Amino acid sequence: MKVRFTATAELEISEILSFIATDNPPAAVRVASQVDHTISLIAKFPRIGRTKHRGLVRMLPVRHYPQYLLFYVIEDEEIVILNLRHARRRPLDEEAD
Repeated sequence: MKVRFTATAELEISEILSFIATDNPPAAVRVASQVDHTISLIAKFPRIGRTKHRGLVRMLPVRHYPQYLLFYVIEDEEIVILNLRHARRRPLDEEAD
């Protein structure tokens, strides 16, 4: 299935990997690899993630790094990656706009 990223998701992924790379560049490479692997799993098995937010948004922890959560929706024949967030961050619906 085709995968598309929102601008927000692209920015969050970039920021997370940059933050990790500041202290440990090899760790950032490992996390990036696992994010890619998890997205590949979602592309193969779109319903693998648990449903959240009224059953529309799905969430799947990143393999080997469960503190990072990928949020996505299935739209027609496309996976849309919405966010990559750290589990300790406040939920999206609680953040100020």
